[in-house]
Amino acid sequence: MRELLRRYDLVGVVETHVDPETAELFFFDKLERNDAAPGEQGGTVEYEFYYEWGMAVGFKKRWAKEHKASKIQVVKEQGVCFGVQWEIGDGRRGFFLVFHLDAAEESTRIAQLAEMGEWVRNNAREGDLLMYGGDRNFTMREDERMSSRRSTWRPSAKMNEAWSRWEMNTAAFIQKIKS
Repeated sequence: MRELLRRYDLVGVVETHVDPETAELFFFDKLERNDAAPGEQGGTVEYEFYYEWGMAVGFKKRWAKEHKASKIQVVKEQGVCFGVQWEIGDGRRGFFLVFHLDAAEESTRIAQLAEMGEWVRNNAREGDLLMYGGDRNFTMREDERMSSRRSTWRPSAKMNEAWSRWEMNTAAFIQKIKS
């Protein structure tokens, strides 16, 4: 995490498996460093985190101040989808959403994606940058599956359709990041 925050201004974490207070106390509180991030002079690099149950978004305080970053709530239910909004310039904004869809119920995941899509339609404008990542708790294809081969994989047309609607709402395309 320390290396990711040194390299990037904004980092999302899904599945911390703890409440915000525990995450801050035992993990994220330890990240204030006397290291310089790439392109910066020596000195303390301070980080800040926004939390929801099991998720966090971390960023450099300097970046947040420069870009007027603020926490946004995308899904009313805590621990499903939240993020950070910031000013890019020329009236454009950036959004970084972190999500964790329900692991048990397909109908709940579909409703969560619908609420996320409605939020995007109501809040993002043409020219804005929207990035997202998280745990969707389903796979669209057999080759995405990471679980045991002993069980039979059953695709869900309803879930795949809901995800496709989400991607259309966000005008999404996959951008692979090289490490």
